[in-house]
Amino acid sequence: MEKTENRKQKTENRKQKAVTRNLCREEGESMKKESRPIEKPMTPEDYISRQPEERRAALTELRQAILENLPKGFQEVMQYGMIGYAVPHALFPEGYHANPGEPLPFMGLANQKGYIAIYHMGLYADKPLTEWFEKSYEALGIGKLDMGKSCIRLKKMSRIPKELIGELCTKMTVEEYIEIYRKSRPEK
Repeated sequence: MEKTENRKQKTENRKQKAVTRNLCREEGESMKKESRPIEKPMTPEDYISRQPEERRAALTELRQAILENLPKGFQEVMQYGMIGYAVPHALFPEGYHANPGEPLPFMGLANQKGYIAIYHMGLYADKPLTEWFEKSYEALGIGKLDMGKSCIRLKKMSRIPKELIGELCTKMTVEEYIEIYRKSRPEK
């Protein structure tokens, strides 16, 4: 008896939705909820303030370590939806090959779903730098390094090696990075 009533109710609900859908079509309306465009963060502070509370302190500390140790010439920017550190057009007018209107990206700091990510293009381009970083991380004894070609994934907020990230920032100057980048590009 109860199953029959449930089926009747479901059938009635479907009929009502169909009627509503047809009325909306006739009036040129949509049944979908209105969506508002998501505003992109305009500053690093704004970006950090929009992140989950449990990640804000780590992001702020990492940002500070980067800013204190990044060689002169790199510029903090909002790039690709994250905090970025780039070679400004004043030093490298050609910009990034994929989008010359963008300054040449060097580092990025982002909150991802399951971790904080640090993207460092120097790690991607310089094998000795990568080997140094891997050995230095291992020496800290804070767990296994989770790293891609240029991405360092930091999953445990209590084990973020801020000092090591700061030291990593000192290992490549703007001039060295531009040279590595130029060598990696095919001749025109």
